[in-house]
Amino acid sequence: MKDLSLKTVNSAIRSYFNFLNENKYIRNNPVEGLKILKDRKQVVQTFSAEQLDNK
Repeated sequence: MKDLSLKTVNSAIRSYFNFLNENKYIRNNPVEGLKILKDRKQVVQTFSAEQLDNK
């Protein structure tokens, strides 16, 4: 199984509940009004002072 991004999973869950709500399978959409989660940004390692001094 491949890794899915948080954005992909959020979109799939929202679409599923929107479908259920629009087709009257559920009365209330539990994801309506929820904030969209964002992936965490990866921290880029910077150079240390020693690495900058060693030309």
